[in-house]
Amino acid sequence: MTKLSVFALLATLALSGCSSGPPEPTQADLAITVSPGPLVVRWACPQHAPTDPPPTQCFLSMDPVISIKESAGVGGQIVTIHVSVRDAATAAELVGVTLDRNWVVSNAGTDRIDPRTTLAFRAVINNYPLPFAVRPNLTLVIGARVVDDKGNELTPGFRADIH
Repeated sequence: MTKLSVFALLATLALSGCSSGPPEPTQADLAITVSPGPLVVRWACPQHAPTDPPPTQCFLSMDPVISIKESAGVGGQIVTIHVSVRDAATAAELVGVTLDRNWVVSNAGTDRIDPRTTLAFRAVINNYPLPFAVRPNLTLVIGARVVDDKGNELTPGFRADIH
């Protein structure tokens, strides 16, 4: 009976060392990208005669496609996305728009990023008024808040200079 017990114990130990594949991921792995690259931004200021006072506003427009890719195999829900256009020299925010879950659902069809897929949508900014000035160098900053299927709150981001 002792030999049988030892054999069973050895068989159990041998089997417990076997695994059925890679470990299950503990959270989503998210990356944000923007296209086209480089991003085209239009800065339009009204023309005026040198003797006239300058206009009070210029207008910024852009039409990026924002993509959020999940690569670990854990899906999730988008809570918010913040799109910011900043003056590259001062880091001052010129345009700041927070897109909530309802906006994402309306524009992307869903707020869900399934495992190992990409969710893409357009974020059109058309003629956003800014104080009259020479066009500064700009930086696009995007941050998202996503809660994955494991309950983790993730904040992937994207940053790119706009020329």
